[in-house]
Amino acid sequence: TRMPLQLFLGYGIVLLLGVLAAGKIQGILVTQQEYNKRLQQDIKNFVAVDPETGFDNEMRMRLTLNEEMRRADRYHHTFTFILLKLENYSQFKKLYGMKEANNLWKQLALRITGKLRHIDKKFRYQQNEIGLLLTETSDASIDIIYQKLDDILKNHQLLNGKWITLQYKTSYITYTPNSERTLDELLGEMEREMRTSEL
Repeated sequence: TRMPLQLFLGYGIVLLLGVLAAGKIQGILVTQQEYNKRLQQDIKNFVAVDPETGFDNEMRMRLTLNEEMRRADRYHHTFTFILLKLENYSQFKKLYGMKEANNLWKQLALRITGKLRHIDKKFRYQQNEIGLLLTETSDASIDIIYQKLDDILKNHQLLNGKWITLQYKTSYITYTPNSERTLDELLGEMEREMRTSEL
């Protein structure tokens, strides 16, 4: 039997509307997926910044150091990476409280940022550790760098105006091209070589 013309036309229109609707829905889903990706990236970028210091966190530090190692290998450059571990930080928090602890990191971050070059990178590695990536820097100037850091970080003023002296453990590596060591090996070596000293 033949399909009546009106029914055939009606069926065609419904089919066409279905195709258009499916295309519209597909477009909405693609747009939503792109939005979700951007949102996830925004969240990732936000989380990658330490709220107390404004420095990049450990995840960003590892990415940046791996990139810098590859760049050093490719262009035969050297860089120096310094770890500063604040001594007795748990006791500081117990004695002075979180408000003072937050103020401490804020002040340390401001002083470090003011002293380093704009091309250097700063990281909040662990709760009480800061990492400093000094690009295009050899270990020939490490004593001068330590002295500059000591001048700005040793003395800290509390919110009540009282001054206290801070102590750090320090360690550094100077990366030379094609050293054939992984980042984890370098960080492990630095942690083992931490020493209590004046910067």
